[in-house]
Amino acid sequence: MTLKNLKTWEKNDTVEDNLRKMLWYFEDERYDKLAEEFDL
Repeated sequence: MTLKNLKTWEKNDTVEDNLRKMLWYFEDERYDKLAEEFDL
């Protein structure tokens, strides 16, 4: 998957929506920690 596959951020997206997109793209061992911290 490349960055081009990521849906572009929408103006009405919340910070949480954007965090979710970033976490989905950069999926790794840090995902669970970040998800917990931001309650996603």
